[in-house]
Amino acid sequence: MVNSLSLNTNATITTLIQTLVNDQHRYLIQKFFDNEATTFITTIGPQTLSLTATPIVGATSATLSATWPYQTCTQLVVFGDGEQRTALFSQNSTAITWSPALAGEQFTTTNVIPSGATSATLSSVWATASQSSTASFSDGTTKTITFTQNSTTISWTGGLAEQVSAFVNVIPTSTTLSCVGVQSYPLGAQVSKIKNATITIGQLVYSPSSVQSINEWTKLNALPYNSSIPAQFFVYRDSLEFWPIPAQTGAVITVYCQINVADMNFADVTGTIATSGATAGSNLITATGSPFSSYPQNVDITNQHLFITIPQPGGDGLYYQVQMFTGNTTLTLLKPLVYSPATNGATFTLGQYPLLQGDFHDIIAYWVLTIYFSSIVKDTEKFQSFNTILQNKIDLWMKAYLSTKQVNVDLSQNPIQRNPNLFLFAPSSST
Repeated sequence: MVNSLSLNTNATITTLIQTLVNDQHRYLIQKFFDNEATTFITTIGPQTLSLTATPIVGATSATLSATWPYQTCTQLVVFGDGEQRTALFSQNSTAITWSPALAGEQFTTTNVIPSGATSATLSSVWATASQSSTASFSDGTTKTITFTQNSTTISWTGGLAEQVSAFVNVIPTSTTLSCVGVQSYPLGAQVSKIKNATITIGQLVYSPSSVQSINEWTKLNALPYNSSIPAQFFVYRDSLEFWPIPAQTGAVITVYCQINVADMNFADVTGTIATSGATAGSNLITATGSPFSSYPQNVDITNQHLFITIPQPGGDGLYYQVQMFTGNTTLTLLKPLVYSPATNGATFTLGQYPLLQGDFHDIIAYWVLTIYFSSIVKDTEKFQSFNTILQNKIDLWMKAYLSTKQVNVDLSQNPIQRNPNLFLFAPSSST
């Protein structure tokens, strides 16, 4: 439409117009429509995890004995010697990483340890089980040191290169670590702006209040604190954070938000429905050939607003939103078909539909034309003409249509309210 009214089919202009259409469509949706959606997150509470080996002094990573089944995240963990680190967990991976490196627990010796020494005496007996652990001395040298239960003697192989201070750092043997719980949950790329968030625990729905500044949020989190009922939330970059840290796994976080409007860059596709490939009450459509090979597979594309229709007389002519392409020939719909195609081999058309209601689609074109004739090809007369049409459509159509979420079925004039005390009434006659 824009190319026709601007009388310009130049390839460069056509590409630019497509960009402007996307921009104006996004603007109209965000300005005039709610564009609301919900997304769901499951909380991850405190856990005790098993490691395949004991961490050593200087370690910045470890391996879990089982893969991390939840989303990629960071959380505070506590090691066997009490050291705390914020560790990164990756979904479906056994690797965790943290920084800075583990320093280990410090154990003192009765005296400084001389150069060439292969043993030393602890200030008190080693009360826990006998073990061999990698430890570090004050000069940074690391050795595998043998600790014997109920003994003060520690030993190692290979003499020290120089005299060191009267202590040694070591992490007591422990293949477990404890997690405080996940506080920060990543938001999907489709989320534009958070409106509200709730947490459902059992049958109760809690509504945490929103924290508006990083300063206030930092003060709240002076110490890690868990609770079954988070009281506040904070949006930081692309994450949603809760305080106190959720104290249980499996509570459902419902995020009410505005979503980012997808670009309209999917080309229309036509094809043929396979025999019995579209049945009333079913969400599955099967086509012949491979018409869906260029689309993303097994990914929820609801936010892309793709629709498929089987025109009459072969089909019902209704538009059905596509939820996912499950193969080169198959797709699933967001809602089931109302009618089955009347004929085998019915044709279909699939394309990207603007989020605007159909009555408002031409507004996008007129908006782009005002930009075209005011900046690209300057023509005051045409600009004013198209701008007048645009403003009339916005004022008379969109604003009137969107002024309320309900339809007023009483099309008559509003009744005039009159005070009956202002009127004289004849006394009723008695018989």
